[in-house]
Amino acid sequence: MQLVDQLKNISSYYLSGEKVYYIQQDGLFVYSVLQDKKRLAGGEDIDVEVDDSGIYVNIDKKLFEVKEDDRLQEIFAYNATSIYKRGEYILCLEEIDEEEEVRRHIIFKDGHEILNIVNDKLLSTVGNIFFWLEIATMEKEFVVFDIHTGKDLWKFDARETGRYYDEKEERWEEGYITGDFAVKNNMLILFASCNEEENAKGRQYIALNGDNGEIVWQRRSALYGGGNVQFYGNDIVYMRGRKIQLLDAGTGEPKDLIDLSGQLPDDVSVYNAFKVVKNKLYFCEPRKKQIGIINLDTFEVEQLFLVETKAFQINMPEVNDRYLFVQDSDKTVHIYAFE
Repeated sequence: MQLVDQLKNISSYYLSGEKVYYIQQDGLFVYSVLQDKKRLAGGEDIDVEVDDSGIYVNIDKKLFEVKEDDRLQEIFAYNATSIYKRGEYILCLEEIDEEEEVRRHIIFKDGHEILNIVNDKLLSTVGNIFFWLEIATMEKEFVVFDIHTGKDLWKFDARETGRYYDEKEERWEEGYITGDFAVKNNMLILFASCNEEENAKGRQYIALNGDNGEIVWQRRSALYGGGNVQFYGNDIVYMRGRKIQLLDAGTGEPKDLIDLSGQLPDDVSVYNAFKVVKNKLYFCEPRKKQIGIINLDTFEVEQLFLVETKAFQINMPEVNDRYLFVQDSDKTVHIYAFE
């Protein structure tokens, strides 16, 4: 990997094709590698989101779409604390009582309000599934709801599917959800505690029917830990330490368990800091400041390199077809060209 450029004092950045959109203290900018930057908007209170349909910017209670020529086109405005786009829906959040954490949630579709509800919950989405989280129990349960009526559809409670043993307290504790969710073929797939005494530290994958919450399959992970659900084709990919596990996403059946100890140094040990892009798995050792690239077709380690920085740690990289981007804790984005 060849270092070709660096961006300094970057609060956050987002990729879209060959372009990089980033936020600094004085505004939102667009940049193409090794070319001049362009300022798109000023101000400090700017939120950016990228999804399959485009790039959206939230500025001063207005939502803008970034057009191909980098114009900001206003698509929605509402007197709300935050405005987000989720697929064909626009979500507005209005803080009513910050101390009691009471919020108004308004959902729009095609410019029309379809839901307006006040509660003390957090609204979250993954794919086309919308759910409520209770702040006190958000690591244990969630409730999926109908966005047109606000009616609860089904609930998942990790305390009913697993538990874990707290070695320090020497007692069994309630089960919990151990990471992010992902959607595949209308199944919500997640990691949660196991319910087997011989696997007290273990985790299990659970696949839930997106329509009714019924468990489609559950499978104990062959690798301790878990929380990052990534897909490669029809497979779930998980990396821990120097091993990669593959499961069939439709059935949960194990397919491969690959040990990369012969290709990776003994001091490399990955925990959740990985992502799959096309046929490559990119992993990060944050405090050792290392980035690795694994070909999932051959399971060969193609790259392992050190990010030269005096910062305390680095974050997960982002990639496009030509470059790899990695931000360090000193807010510098390092840009590498693929050889």
